[in-house]
Amino acid sequence: MGSLAGFPNADWCDRTRHQVTRCFKIEMSVSAGVTLSLQMVSQMQAVGLSRSGITEQTTGKIYG
Repeated sequence: MGSLAGFPNADWCDRTRHQVTRCFKIEMSVSAGVTLSLQMVSQMQAVGLSRSGITEQTTGKIYG
């Protein structure tokens, strides 16, 4: 819930460029572990999906 409450702040900071660094520093300090873990999980999922897609394509070409 804390990370969800921080997302609107990040959007508001995106609109005001001169405060982007401040807000993102606060975001990282408040929920750095949650953000990093979510990013790593999403990256691993993306890699797994791309790998499975590649293997499916190659096996489809070989066996198809």
